[in-house]
Amino acid sequence: MKVTFVITGIGMGHIARESAIIDKLKRNVKELEISIIGNKKVCDYFKGKFEVAEIHGHNFPEGNFKVNLLKMLLHNLNYPFYYYKDYETIKNHLIQFNPDCLIVDSEPLGVKAGSLLGKKIFFIYNLDLNTWAEFDKHKKLTFMQKIQSKYFFKIVDYCYRNSTLVFLPGIKKKTDEKNVRYVNPIIRKMPIELPDVNTLMRKHELEKKPILITLGGSFFGKNIVEEIVEISKNINEEFVIFGYNEEKVIGNVRLYKFREDFLEYLKICKGVIILAGHNSLMETIVYKKPALVFPIKNYIEHYVNMYEYKEYIMHKLMKDTGFLKVHIENFINAIPKIQEKLDKLEEIKGNGADEIVKEILIYSK
Repeated sequence: MKVTFVITGIGMGHIARESAIIDKLKRNVKELEISIIGNKKVCDYFKGKFEVAEIHGHNFPEGNFKVNLLKMLLHNLNYPFYYYKDYETIKNHLIQFNPDCLIVDSEPLGVKAGSLLGKKIFFIYNLDLNTWAEFDKHKKLTFMQKIQSKYFFKIVDYCYRNSTLVFLPGIKKKTDEKNVRYVNPIIRKMPIELPDVNTLMRKHELEKKPILITLGGSFFGKNIVEEIVEISKNINEEFVIFGYNEEKVIGNVRLYKFREDFLEYLKICKGVIILAGHNSLMETIVYKKPALVFPIKNYIEHYVNMYEYKEYIMHKLMKDTGFLKVHIENFINAIPKIQEKLDKLEEIKGNGADEIVKEILIYSK
């Protein structure tokens, strides 16, 4: 069986969940060939493991908690050129590799090229269009936000209509409709699969449960690191930060790049501070960890994520980093109350990758 993955996204979440699906495919398919098409971050991660083809994709010009829509449009003025270049790259790779099917994570051009070539397409996305439409109806958006929402809604709707199956990982029970399959979250390892907390605390040389901060591999969160290092000096907590560009220890703050043992830290932490990426939200809720969540301003996908899961988390819109200290202190004080609420949740399965692979193998015959 030959499978091509087409993956894009601004953080590491898309890479993490497709890695989980790849692992499940390897266990279920004896003769398996895989190729990867993605942006630079994706190709850097998978290079040396599989055949890769790099595309450009959209760019975000910011380095903070805000998407400036006008700047983003100006920054992507050359995207029409890259659009056709990316499309040709994907199409030519599919012709050359000739996969039996495509697994597309959020990249519409993968659906377009695969559809043209008559390939079976399995589209994995974060947002339920029904929830998205409900969000648009009930939330007050600026004029530019409305344009952004409608534009991306139409693109995703196209992907829905032109895919063999659409998979939507999430924790809420919903009924499948047409070609849409609602599956459990895609979690690489469940808490029970990891060593116990005391063992992990000794392994990672931690004396107390830390506050875990993950920036998702996205540059949007990296500008808060120095702020957190400064703030932490006056907070009696240990902080572990993932997604920095180097690894070092500054006082009570540990800075790491992306690490494969991230879920071990998630299991032992007392709370997490994350961006509103879908995969980060799923891992946090499944592990039942209190979370302070910052959606990137003007980034509609994050807004819809917050709308969908607002009852499980504490969320704040970060206007500037001047409010960061207050938000963190308020969150730390609220952790016990949030934890009580999370402890009442039923156990959530994280076997979305198993469910997806099972369906793919049925529909790929």
